[in-house]
Formats: sequence, structure tokens, C-alpha cells
Amino acid sequence: TAVLDARGPPSRVGPPSTLQRVAGDVRAGLRRASAPLPGQSAALLPALVDGDTSGVTAATQHRFRVTGLTHLVAVSGENLAVVTGVTLGVVRRLRFGPRATALVTACAIAGFVVLARPSPSVLRAAVMGAIGLAALAGGRPRPALASLSAATLLLVLADPSLARQAGFALSVLASLGLLVLAPGLAARFARRMPGSLATAIAVPVAAQLACTPVIAAIGGGLGLVAVPANLLAAPAVAPATVLGVLAAAAAPASGGLAHAFALGAWLPCRWLIAVAAVGSRVPAATVTAPTGLLGAAYGSALVAAVLTVPPVVSAARRRVRSCPGDGRAGPGHGRGGQRGAAARP
Repeated sequence: TAVLDARGPPSRVGPPSTLQRVAGDVRAGLRRASAPLPGQSAALLPALVDGDTSGVTAATQHRFRVTGLTHLVAVSGENLAVVTGVTLGVVRRLRFGPRATALVTACAIAGFVVLARPSPSVLRAAVMGAIGLAALAGGRPRPALASLSAATLLLVLADPSLARQAGFALSVLASLGLLVLAPGLAARFARRMPGSLATAIAVPVAAQLACTPVIAAIGGGLGLVAVPANLLAAPAVAPATVLGVLAAAAAPASGGLAHAFALGAWLPCRWLIAVAAVGSRVPAATVTAPTGLLGAAYGSALVAAVLTVPPVVSAARRRVRSCPGDGRAGPGHGRGGQRGAAARP
């Protein structure tokens, strides 16, 4: 154990670059544009867009943490995915070619990384997006799992310390859950509900299952309301992020336009705060679990049980229903079967 004490204030070793000064002005403009919003919405919008949590109270952060919505209090790869998807949609609507589409979208990704700062989750999403855009520009297939694997490998090689950061691990695992687990879960859920609802539920379930071992290991416990909370919060994330980015982009040129965009983002932000507030009041919203390797083992065992027990039970039920001796299935068994046997010569 070591304790480091500062002997004085930090000394400036050099001025920020022009790009960083512009990014700082944009962040400040977003804070000014969102400041008139009522309640914690004024603080949540900058947190969503550029990771500025300076105005988010400890109580609000606690509610988001208990309900499994921490990734919304600070900017994450999900926000970059929203910006990338919207940019791709707009550019394709303008009928740009593959290379021009990739170039414009790459500029949007780079601008967002500078604005939001390169946190581990944002870096993962940015590199993964860049690999996909390179494939798009070259007219090659864009397998998402290969892009995630390549992005993870490149980032860990460039900065090995990322391998020990929980934020990076959670970002990679959440993406892996969406790619590997979500399709199978959606197909399973679709047997009992409409397909669109099954997909909507499968997405947060897959992400939560993939992240559970690491969440338990770092002391986050086992969230019981994380899936419904994320399901309810999902419709508000995209409009809040897009309107917040537009407010930030408009702030240097027009404070009034930036405030108009921020005002449009108030309702989705208010919804996110309400979901976190209601979810945090649910009894036993988070179950305490051991930390460290034991917590990871507990979380892994829970995930394995959730993924394997329901299919095994369903298969057992199907076998029971098809068993010829249960008096219900198959001709020649039970009363109907006896009558049939007597009628045959």
C-alpha cells in the first residue's frame, strides 16, 4: 500500500491544443444550453453526451447504479453507436457512395471521441466502428463479431492497462452478449410473445447476462431490476443523445438554437431519471454478492443457470408430452387406443 501526497497545486506543462480548446468550448456551450432545464435533466444531458457528471448529484448517481443504468450517467459506447447509426442513416439517405459514407461517418466518430473524451467504452466503440467503416469503404463484408474481436485485440495491444479496467471489460462483454446471446434469446422469447417485443427484451437480458460476472466481481452486486429498467429506458436514450449532440454542435454558433435542442431532450432525460428513481425504490433491487474472484464465480454460475436450465426444462417437458405411456400422447394408448386396437382385425 502506498499513499501519495501532493506538495502543491498542479503546474501547467503546456497549453491545450486547438482541437481540445474547441472541444472544451463545445462542452461549455452544452452546459449553458442545458442549464435552464428543470431538475436533474440539466445535469444528465451533458453526462449523456460528453461524460460531464459534475452536476449529477450523488443521489441520482446512486439510483442509476442500483437500477443498472450507470452507463447512461456517463457517456458510453452506446451513445457513440447512436451517433454513428444516425450519421449512417442520414448519409445513406443523401445517396453517398460507400467511400464517402465511410469518410463522413468516420469524421462523426472522431468528433464524438474528442467531444466525449476517449474513455475505454468509447474507445472500444470507436475502433470497432472504424474497422466496420474500413470494410464498408473496401466493399467487404462487415461481420460484427470479427470487428469486436479485432478492436479488443488492437486496443489491448496498444494499451495493456485496458485489460484491467472494468469499464473496458464491461463494454466488450456487453457487445459480445448482444452479438452472441441476443439472437438465441430473442428466438426463445418469440415462442411466447411477438417478435419485436422478444427482440426488445432479449437485448438488455443478453447485455446483463454477459456483464454479470464482472459486475459482481467489482462489487456491483446482482441487479434484479436492471433488465426491466434498461428495457424502459431504451426508447429515450437515442433521442436524448441525438438532441444533446445537436445542442452541443449548435452552441458555438447560436445559444438559442442550442437551447431549443436541449429543451427537446428534456422529456427523454426526465423519463430516464424517472425510471431510475422508480427502479431504485423496488425492494431488493440489487442483491449483495461477494466481490473479487468469488463474486465472478457466483455471477458466472448464475449466468450458466439462466442459459441452461430453461432449455433443459423445456426439453424435458417435450419428452414427457411425447412419452407413449402418459395416457395422452400417441395412438394405441389410453381409452382411444384400446378402442382402436379392438377395431383392427
